Amino acid sequence: YIYCHIWETALNKKLPPDFIAMNSRGKPEWWIKKYLMGSFEATEGAVYPRFMSRVIDPFPVKEKVTDEYGIPVHWERIISMDHGLRNPTAVPFAAIDPNRGVVVIYNEYYKPNTLVPEHSKNLKVELAKIPAGKVRFMMADPSIKNKTDPINGKSVLGLYAEQGIYWTPGNNDIEAGLLRVNAYIEQEKVEVYSTCVNIIREHLHYKFPEITMDDDKNLDERPEKKNEHSCD
Repeated sequence: YIYCHIWETALNKKLPPDFIAMNSRGKPEWWIKKYLMGSFEATEGAVYPRFMSRVIDPFPVKEKVTDEYGIPVHWERIISMDHGLRNPTAVPFAAIDPNRGVVVIYNEYYKPNTLVPEHSKNLKVELAKIPAGKVRFMMADPSIKNKTDPINGKSVLGLYAEQGIYWTPGNNDIEAGLLRVNAYIEQEKVEVYSTCVNIIREHLHYKFPEITMDDDKNLDERPEKKNEHSCD
C-alpha cells in the first residue's frame, strides 16, 4: 500500500525557501536535473545525452522508389563495422539524404560468438539489397589489420577479403569521433531508425567513468570500454 513518485523538489512546500538555490550552488547541470528536477533526460555521464532526439520511425516503403527499408534507391550508402569474436560484431548500415545532408542509420547487423565466414554470409544478404554503385565506402575499426583469427592466424581484414568483403580501415581517434558524432546530433545531421535496437541501447548507455562531487582530478575524456560496439 505504498506508492513512490519521482517529482520536482520545488513541489515540496515544506522546504526552506532557499533550499534549491543553496543545494544547487556549485553543482553541475546533470546533478541539478537529476536530483532536484526529477529528470530522466539522460544517465549521469552520458556521452550522447541527446541521442534519443534523433531516433525516428522508419520511412514508408514505396514500390520501385525505395528499398525494403524505405530508403530511396538513389541515396548513397555507408557501411561500418566493429569486429568482435566473443563480443558482438556490429555493422550499422546508413544512407545519405542528399537533399537535407543527413546521415540516416536504417539497419544494423549485430551478432556475437561468430566467425568471419558466417558474418560474411549474413552481411552479403544485406549488401545485395543495396543498388549497384551506391556504396560510398565500407569502413572498419583499423584493429582488423592486426587482429588475428584464433583458428588460422590470418588478419580479420584478410579473412573478410577472402570472403569477398573489402573493408577500409578507419580512423579510431576516440576524442575526435565523440566530437563529430555529438556535432551531428546537435546539428540534426543524423537520424536512427527506431528498429535499430542495439545501436540505440548502446548509445544510451555509452558513459564516461563515474565521478563524484569530491573528485579533484582532471576528468577522463574516454568513455567506459564496454557495450560500445556499435558506437565504435
